[in-house]
Amino acid sequence: MPLRRASVAWPFAVHVHPVAAPQPDYGTKAVAVQVLIVDPRVRRRVDPGLVATALGLTRAESRIAVSLAEGKNVRQIATTTGRTKNAIYWHLKQIYRRLSISGQAELLRLVLSLADLR
Repeated sequence: MPLRRASVAWPFAVHVHPVAAPQPDYGTKAVAVQVLIVDPRVRRRVDPGLVATALGLTRAESRIAVSLAEGKNVRQIATTTGRTKNAIYWHLKQIYRRLSISGQAELLRLVLSLADLR
């Protein structure tokens, strides 16, 4: 959902994702959701190696996930990697299955949550 700003700048993008597994207590209650607020004007570089390690993806899968998070579409990813669009879609299906997610929006939230980690 968009979150308006006081100025005429682009709104922030707000992603809210329920946390199913029990989480540590942060002082008052157990964590129930993860909230990611993204400034769409800021392009962050995400390390594919970090994504592979953190999410348990192959190198090819992590490069595709990072490319999506950087704003590339499937056609652009296929062109830059020398693969077909069908191959990219196949990798995406493998990623969704491995991470137990249902689509690109959830994948982007996961990848972008790793953007500031080094």
